[in-house]
Amino acid sequence: MVIKVGVTTVVTHKGYRPDSTATIGSVKVFGLKRTVGEVQLDGVSTTRYTYRNKVLHITGMDLDLTVNHEIRWSQTTSAAVQSLAARWQLLFVFAVLITLLA
Repeated sequence: MVIKVGVTTVVTHKGYRPDSTATIGSVKVFGLKRTVGEVQLDGVSTTRYTYRNKVLHITGMDLDLTVNHEIRWSQTTSAAVQSLAARWQLLFVFAVLITLLA
């Protein structure tokens, strides 16, 4: 099972104009417990990242700070988590069927 997660940057005071271009060059996300798959910056896949010791490090970004951005990544779950999720889905289906038949 693949889980997609991410963060969105939102400009709250539009109109700020820095003297020079203010950009985000890299981001580190700490505490990720699952292996990272695809990484996207504003909907575009990138290969400029590493994942080691529960830390995702995305580099080479050059994102303008004066506009909104979205950073997303996918993580895979273990077989045990997938099995548990499948059981919960099955229980949910049975609960819906019982409700419909009642």
